[in-house]
Amino acid sequence: MKPADAAVPLPGARQVLLWGLAATPVIALLHAAQQVLQSRLQGSPETFWFAWSHLLPLWITLSIGAAAVVPLVRSFPLPQPRPAGAIAAHLIGGLLFPMLTLALLDAVHVAFFGSRFVEHFWWLLGAAYFEQVPVFFAVAGGLHVIRNVREKARLREEALTLRAALADARLAALAQQLRPHFLFNALNAAAMLVRAGERDQAVEVLARLSSLIRELLREHPHELVPLSEEFAFLREYLLLEGVRFGDRLSVDVRLEPALADIGVPFLLLQPVVENALRYGVACRAGTSHLVVEARRTNGHVTVRVEERGDGGRVGAAEQGLGVGLANTRERLRARWGGTASLALEVEPSGNGSLAEVILPA
Repeated sequence: MKPADAAVPLPGARQVLLWGLAATPVIALLHAAQQVLQSRLQGSPETFWFAWSHLLPLWITLSIGAAAVVPLVRSFPLPQPRPAGAIAAHLIGGLLFPMLTLALLDAVHVAFFGSRFVEHFWWLLGAAYFEQVPVFFAVAGGLHVIRNVREKARLREEALTLRAALADARLAALAQQLRPHFLFNALNAAAMLVRAGERDQAVEVLARLSSLIRELLREHPHELVPLSEEFAFLREYLLLEGVRFGDRLSVDVRLEPALADIGVPFLLLQPVVENALRYGVACRAGTSHLVVEARRTNGHVTVRVEERGDGGRVGAAEQGLGVGLANTRERLRARWGGTASLALEVEPSGNGSLAEVILPA
């Protein structure tokens, strides 16, 4: 059978041996206390030191035997789809384990107590062989439990890592989808100014657009930026739109200083602001006022994009690619699930709209 992958989280033989040797004096101490108490109840008192010194080698050899079980468990993991070979290996191991541990124990007795190896070994086999068979299966079972628990934890961690990587890839794809959408609409605005004969304004729009393009091309790890940077981008974008709308548009952008470092997906708010301009300000003949405000409310960060004007809707809204708000909602859901949202209210009269982006604080 092919050995299990070395990456499988199973304690090494050396580690098991060290664990066993560290616990051996305490286990032998408890065992000796029980044996002394039992001997006194039977009327044949035994000294504690004698009991402990004779039981300590037993537990040391069991520790060595437990370490020897590790390679078997690593080579024949259970459960598995075809367990016959692994079960046979464990049965053979259960039969050989007492012979190994009792041979080691016999060697200690020969070295320290003057026993004869062969005669004493057969005596040990007759006295303790079947007592140590369950010890093997207890050790092997414990190692299998540790291996399976760690393996499940490793697989769970890998699944979470993969899920996070897929989420990041999905968010990056959504962000990349917004970039051409933004550029298309900005260039379309410049083209409209050229057709209207406002060449100076068109040149200014293109000049401001170049600085925004540099920001779009800059790397943003995991597509997260501080909220202050997102607002700085919005201010530059609104300056670009201000060239187009002139005196028809006044803007107020507010960000609480305490919220400056909160991470948000890059280019999250620009489509919301663009939607307010395109379907509100652009199709209104009179003046409009746009407010973009971020504040903390009930443990969340609320970004309000509100535009108001007079006279209602008198013209058709400009046409875009139609992916802005849907893309923003999808990015919020992919990043934060149900703890983030985007809501939009539009007045039937056409005099204003309010969009609210709710983010975890």
